[in-house]
Amino acid sequence: MRAFPLIFLLSAAGAALGAPAKRDGSVAIAWYPNYYSDQFGVDKVSWSKYTTMNYFSVLTANNGEVTISDSDKDLLPKFVSAAHENNVKAILTVGGYGGSKYFSQDCSTDSGRAQFAQNIMALVKQYDLDGIDFDWEFPEQQGADGNTESPQDSANFLKFLQVLRQQDGASDITLSAAVGDRPFVDANGDPMADMSGFAKVFDYVEIMNYDVYGPEYTKVFGPNAPLDSSCAPSGQQGKSAKMAVETWTEAGFPASQLVLGVPAYGYGYKATREQVTGSSAGDSIQLYGSFDGTAPGMAFGSTSPSDGTYEFEGMMEAKFLNDDGSVASGLLSIFDNCSQTPFVYDPTNEILISYDNAQSFKAKGDYINSAGLKGFSIFDAAGDYSDILLDAIRGGVGL
Repeated sequence: MRAFPLIFLLSAAGAALGAPAKRDGSVAIAWYPNYYSDQFGVDKVSWSKYTTMNYFSVLTANNGEVTISDSDKDLLPKFVSAAHENNVKAILTVGGYGGSKYFSQDCSTDSGRAQFAQNIMALVKQYDLDGIDFDWEFPEQQGADGNTESPQDSANFLKFLQVLRQQDGASDITLSAAVGDRPFVDANGDPMADMSGFAKVFDYVEIMNYDVYGPEYTKVFGPNAPLDSSCAPSGQQGKSAKMAVETWTEAGFPASQLVLGVPAYGYGYKATREQVTGSSAGDSIQLYGSFDGTAPGMAFGSTSPSDGTYEFEGMMEAKFLNDDGSVASGLLSIFDNCSQTPFVYDPTNEILISYDNAQSFKAKGDYINSAGLKGFSIFDAAGDYSDILLDAIRGGVGL
């Protein structure tokens, strides 16, 4: 006999009405940006809405060391304390685009892997961490200028993770990694066909489904974080969340260990009305057009330019969006049903922004739920505004 028939009936009724099924074991994650701590202290995190928070980030260093700056030494204990007070896992991210310089070197030899693993566990114990999130950008691909790389990076990374898991206490911590839309590459530079070895050592990986289009590196404007691209015009059917999940699972990485990375920011393009709408008097945004350059951007808590990046909250500051997330009057907007992402255009200042809103985050949450993924991870915790994005994706996932 069922112990709680009334609860069962209410749940069934909710399902019949189209409500997302409640998810056990899902993760709700964000990266906490240490570089915004003056404006976004740990007290401003909506801790009750997360299961896990990644402190972003500390950098790799020579000889298996990890660079902990003086500011990190002060902030990290406060971060861990706040997380634990709210029953949230405190994870430390190692690396990042500008912090991956020594990953290849540190993982390249038996002695180096052992030293790196010992140093990682020393940090875990020193700061009472619940786990480590590796953000190596990217194995066997240089990433930032100055990064070391080797054709054996992916194989060596797996060896290192296996050594790390054998350290005292390591079986009890969470190990994750921020990864690209495709599996790590092999010695020939091709995506690995078998990622099952990594699935055995990672609790999950976070697919960074963003930066697909951007004014600094693409020739046309398009969605920053498309959910789908198979329905896009020919020639634009590239990266997307669905494609990434399909690629990772085909390589033997279970969907239940995949976390979808989602952005609390978008990118701004300088573009004329004709470039955006197809006519000097047009009023309908047409995607994948040319543009003239990078818009100023609006970083968190700042009125200074930020190379085209617009945090979601910065779009309120810049008057593209109202405080409820709706588009400000006098602007053109569209929600692209293929990528499931919005665009807004200011014809006066000739700025087009590809971003995410509550509707797109809800769609991503629905997909996470239906595809059986582990959960979501927002980059970053400071970029949201009044939890508009966070609440939307939690609702889609069923949290």
